[in-house]
Amino acid sequence: MTLLKSPKPESAGDSGELTAAIHQEVAVDAMQREADRLPANTLTPTRKAIATSLRAVWPQLDQQAQTMIVTAEYFGLNAPENADHSGPLLGLAAAFERVLNEQIFHPAAAQQRGVINLTQTLGGRLHTLDAALRGRNEPEARAIAAFLESQPTIDTANLQSILRDAKNMNRLYRIPAAHSDIVTAGTWADGRDIILDARRGLLVRLMKSFAWDATTETAD
Repeated sequence: MTLLKSPKPESAGDSGELTAAIHQEVAVDAMQREADRLPANTLTPTRKAIATSLRAVWPQLDQQAQTMIVTAEYFGLNAPENADHSGPLLGLAAAFERVLNEQIFHPAAAQQRGVINLTQTLGGRLHTLDAALRGRNEPEARAIAAFLESQPTIDTANLQSILRDAKNMNRLYRIPAAHSDIVTAGTWADGRDIILDARRGLLVRLMKSFAWDATTETAD
């Protein structure tokens, strides 16, 4: 796994982030392996329900992000009430992180070669993006700011507006999900709403930052 090659954490906070990132990658891989064993078309109703809920946002997501969401939703919705729901919660967080990477950090790294650390965790990504939007004089922040300035279709004001909620999601749901023995169905449901709600979920709000001039209707 690429995350096992990440730099050694310098603090307890960094250590928690790295642990969350590793657990998240393991959870996504495990759910995908289980999904591959399911009978054909098992995931079709789940995929249709999500696509119907997210409407115009759904086709804007790449195939891997869609797969992460569908598998996380399938296993979360079908898990027994008393089961551990950490995997489905981490899977949704992974989809949010993938969009952030594919829309900002990976293209920025291609534009500003050698500046951006592509092994950074979600918490690190959010810190760097915040610093870029605030105009701070950090090398990675400057590189991200330069990329954003070169992309007139990216709504930076909208990105700024979701950062606090994204950091809270990471701190209150994603990191604890990687460290807890059991994530309850209630905690999963709360975290799921924060990420996947069709109107105010972080995923929808993030995608609107990259298509702010397009139709972004979602289900009522």
